[in-house]
Amino acid sequence: MLSGINASYSFAGGTVLAWGIIGPSIVAAGKAFGTSASTVYPEYMSYTGMVMDDPVNRPTPRYWLVW
Repeated sequence: MLSGINASYSFAGGTVLAWGIIGPSIVAAGKAFGTSASTVYPEYMSYTGMVMDDPVNRPTPRYWLVW
């Protein structure tokens, strides 16, 4: 076991909080942006990229949630 059970629960809870609650909230609020994941389906967005073209004006959720 690499980490204790309490740390594992903390990691799992932090993941749910970050990617299940905070990430979708900042996308819905218009604070974070995604990139088009497919040229065939431009409405299919990817929010997991760490695009650093314009992090001040168009940050991704991953940019917000990296610790």
